[in-house]
Amino acid sequence: HGIIELDWEPDQFSQQSLDRNRTIFANIELVKNTCEKEGVKCTVGRGDTFPADDLVASSLYADLVVMEATLTFSEFDGVPSGFVRTCLARIKCPVVISPESFAGIDEVVFTYDGHDASVFAMKQFTYLFPELADKQVSLLYVNRTGEWQGFERDMCQKWLQDHYSAIGVQVLQGNSEDRMFDFLFKRKNIFVVMGAYGRSAFSRVIHPSRADLLLNTITQPVFLTHT
Repeated sequence: HGIIELDWEPDQFSQQSLDRNRTIFANIELVKNTCEKEGVKCTVGRGDTFPADDLVASSLYADLVVMEATLTFSEFDGVPSGFVRTCLARIKCPVVISPESFAGIDEVVFTYDGHDASVFAMKQFTYLFPELADKQVSLLYVNRTGEWQGFERDMCQKWLQDHYSAIGVQVLQGNSEDRMFDFLFKRKNIFVVMGAYGRSAFSRVIHPSRADLLLNTITQPVFLTHT
């Protein structure tokens, strides 16, 4: 059997296309007006190639990307979506995964796992959001012993004290995913910070990222970086 290729393009003048474009332009104006009101400089552009490629290319010159965990340009394929996973693996700046809605930010939770990526995420978040310096801060570390002493703790705590006014350190014993999720689910109005995407693409395929599990279940904003 032969394959017939059809030279087909969507009708740009159909009611569906017109309605879609009106929605897009209305959302663009909403973003621009909100940024202007808050005194934030913004540039709004529309990509003309593949959405992930456009976003990754733009991220090199961006300070931060904000997206929803379910964002997709195809059929729904889980949380986080395939599009979001692709962007997180390739994107060149920090990312905030935003829930559909939240009431505010009362506490910032830094998740520490003993690796450089978690410290890098902590620093990037602090430099990008200096206005949150007066919020309650919790440093969460889960390990097999439930203990954390010595040089690393002293240095990490000192760095936090140089940037935040109210700091608490929580060291929990047990499985990192289970204990971390239990800790986070009991809190409301938090901003979670993770350095979850610093591992190689190969290792992420073998061991799914903690952030994937977190984004699938938590309803709070999550800040992610990778080194």
